[in-house]
Amino acid sequence: WASSGVAVQDFFANSSKSPMELTNIRMCGAGFIMMIIIFLRGKFKLSAAILNRHKKLWLDVFIYGLIGVVMVQFTYFKAISIGGAAPTTVILSATPAMVVIWHTLYRRELPKRSEFFAVVMAIIGVFLLVTGGDPTKILIPLGCVFWSLASGAAFAIDVLRTFFLIV
Repeated sequence: WASSGVAVQDFFANSSKSPMELTNIRMCGAGFIMMIIIFLRGKFKLSAAILNRHKKLWLDVFIYGLIGVVMVQFTYFKAISIGGAAPTTVILSATPAMVVIWHTLYRRELPKRSEFFAVVMAIIGVFLLVTGGDPTKILIPLGCVFWSLASGAAFAIDVLRTFFLIV
């Protein structure tokens, strides 16, 4: 995350492109490259046949593409455009805590002690970054905090869908 964040921050500093435009460019470029690779490996017809045989997979691909890829990228770029790469990357380190919280709520069971400790530390870390320890001050633009947390939430949803088959 950190190196791509710095590259994106530099891109925004030297470009008039918006986070949405960068997301579109990146997603279309990546999709085009993936389609070429699939075609060159001779897997295009097989992939299309599997998708057509199991119609539910189309919904999974759509949800993964919209939430798992586009929303994660757009919200990440938006956060960087508002507050920079460093705070965005640090706030995104709370994403595993979101996975633990949502998985705990879904399974309706308490997290392990180590997971609970990690969640508390992540929350404290974000709080200290955003406020500097003084709850009456906000040191990071609120838009950056919001979009960073939204990016983490979208990524957490993607992780939960992929590995735990929930949501």
